[in-house]
Amino acid sequence: MVHFLFIGLTIGIGGMFGGNASDLDAGGQLFLYFNAAIVLVGTMVAFAHHDSDPDYQAAYDHYRSTKKTFDRVNERYEVERHKLQRRFDIKSASNAREVERLQVEVDVTFKALANLERQKTGFIDRILHVMRMRLTAYQSANLRARRQRPSGPSLFRRGENRRRGHAHPRRVRHHSR
Repeated sequence: MVHFLFIGLTIGIGGMFGGNASDLDAGGQLFLYFNAAIVLVGTMVAFAHHDSDPDYQAAYDHYRSTKKTFDRVNERYEVERHKLQRRFDIKSASNAREVERLQVEVDVTFKALANLERQKTGFIDRILHVMRMRLTAYQSANLRARRQRPSGPSLFRRGENRRRGHAHPRRVRHHSR
């Protein structure tokens, strides 16, 4: 396809100058093809970079300068972010070690609490056993005492108090004149 373009170009150029391009020697034809290639490439580049907006170049320059500024600010941001991230990582690792230490302490405390709970249960069982034994002893003694004495409190039995050596207080009457 490109070859046909060059042939048409050589015939057209030769017709312009009153002759045929085939009359050119090998150096002339090479020079002609080289110039045609430059024109073709230039036309394609101009077409690719052509913009109908006259403010495009100014906007593009502004974009490039703004992008450079953004890149500088972004680079400083990244440096600061890395510094903060490093400090955060150090604090986070320190906090993780502290949490681990506290977790071990909590585990030890829970084990001690469970041990105390078992001891408490044993103490309560012993206390209840002693209380049952004392209550049973008190009940047994009370039942024996009731079987040996007549029922009722001894305070209301006048004869018994005297027999035991307790005398009723005598009422003293004061005579008034």
